[in-house]
Amino acid sequence: MKSHTAAWYLGLGILGVSSLVWADRVPSMEPPSRELISTSQLLSPPTNIRATPNGRILCVAKKTGSIKIYGETGVYDDNGQWYYTNYCGRMGVIHSSQFISPG
Repeated sequence: MKSHTAAWYLGLGILGVSSLVWADRVPSMEPPSRELISTSQLLSPPTNIRATPNGRILCVAKKTGSIKIYGETGVYDDNGQWYYTNYCGRMGVIHSSQFISPG
């Protein structure tokens, strides 16, 4: 992944309205490592799994249960940050407000 400095990044927010989010690196759909970071629990489905932070929905997690987390994307907003997951059978992202990590 190419190295970039921190910057504001334009994302697609709720109802298609664009919003700015802070990123310490330009998001990529490849996590920093393919190694599993944690197996976490979904908090309150339905939960959207997205292609990019605030981007296109890949799939919807409709039931409570576990979700595998593969690391941080480097994209933050006022409510938390985005993490990599392969919940949809391919790499996508989930917001930290939608799951709880053990520990």
